[in-house]
Amino acid sequence: MTDEAAIEQYLISREDEEDKADSQRPWEQVAPLVRPALMASNGKLAIIVGHSRSSPGAWGVAPISQYEYPFNKALAEGEISAAAARRGVEIGIFYRDGHGVEGAYRQVNAYQPDAAFELHFNALSSSSSGTLTLYGSSNRDSQRLAKSIQREMLKTFGLADHGLVFRKKGDGGRGSDNVNSANCPSALLEPFFGSNPEDSKVGNAKRAAYADAIITAFLSFNKAAALKTFSAPLFDDDPSYDATLDPPDIESINAVNMGVDGAGDLEADWVSSPAPMATWTTIAFDMSKALSFLNACMNSKPRVVYGYGAKIRAGEVPGRDFISVDCSGLVRELVRRATDLNGKFPDGSFIQHEWVRDRHFKQLDRSEGKLTDGVVRIAFMKPNDSPNGIGHVAIVHDGYTLESHGGVGPNRRIWDGAGWQGKSYLYALTSTATS
Repeated sequence: MTDEAAIEQYLISREDEEDKADSQRPWEQVAPLVRPALMASNGKLAIIVGHSRSSPGAWGVAPISQYEYPFNKALAEGEISAAAARRGVEIGIFYRDGHGVEGAYRQVNAYQPDAAFELHFNALSSSSSGTLTLYGSSNRDSQRLAKSIQREMLKTFGLADHGLVFRKKGDGGRGSDNVNSANCPSALLEPFFGSNPEDSKVGNAKRAAYADAIITAFLSFNKAAALKTFSAPLFDDDPSYDATLDPPDIESINAVNMGVDGAGDLEADWVSSPAPMATWTTIAFDMSKALSFLNACMNSKPRVVYGYGAKIRAGEVPGRDFISVDCSGLVRELVRRATDLNGKFPDGSFIQHEWVRDRHFKQLDRSEGKLTDGVVRIAFMKPNDSPNGIGHVAIVHDGYTLESHGGVGPNRRIWDGAGWQGKSYLYALTSTATS
């Protein structure tokens, strides 16, 4: 047996003993923490803190200078919670204290999350370095989740890629019970080696980026899973087209592009092309109000769906007063609720585009839609760039859209520059991060 194999066997034996000891100390149990997001429509993620206060795991050398358990507990309750809240993800934080792996995952399964990550860091020698992810056979989508988080961790830390490690239930390998106990897709994360001073330095310096990578990996995974739940085909090159509806007539197309009256419902003093201004225009935008309304549309009964030319009157309640809305109708209502413009922001994606452009809001590179800086942006696709002559509009915030699109209706999607986004015109509505 090689030295490395001998160490592996020792670690397996030690962790089994520690887990058994944890399960025999019920007085040490730590209650799960559930951190609801303002808008939980981006899913529920379970975070399991590896090890326990009594059996804290591996030691991280300076500058971490602590064991796995306190490092990852603080990370879960701090940076990961903040990143999740900022990006509309509800998280539940679970602990192995007092009931071991089995007890923690029993709580996870009762929570019914969309996915679960267990937090660790590795340790072997002072020269060991790299990133790896473990997954099991309890859920067929765990490998896809593991690929998503491994990719994001490699981008974050820039360490050697040790790849994915598969653990079959009962195979006796390290982490086997952990990655085969959740009903949902799950993975165990070993982002760096705490025993290596250089790895420790990177891991400590990039805590916030690591937290954001965890949420990004979950959202990327959950986006693909969510799209499977819709039977309607999605046309990413033509987001305001809906193949499940009868083909739109010219009046409906005009309502999407130009507004219900064909003129955009503009205020009386509106002019087409005001003179250039000395500074860029910005507005105050309360993102919490916009997300709250979008969430109401997505969770109403019946759910609000997409509809050509369908609009929202001021004050209407989703699912009660309206059950469909097109792209420009939703964006107009979001602006009405989240700003002090009230009815001054027009209807119709084409007219809205003119309104934003001619009021000297700053046009941006499309890649800026990926930023998670809190700035509120707005994106337009011209009718001429649509195969069916139907323009599109979406609010963009922290790398995600707020939009109503064909096949779904009100929704959030990743801004990745693909499909219609690659043909869009992006503008900044606010100058700085908003609430």
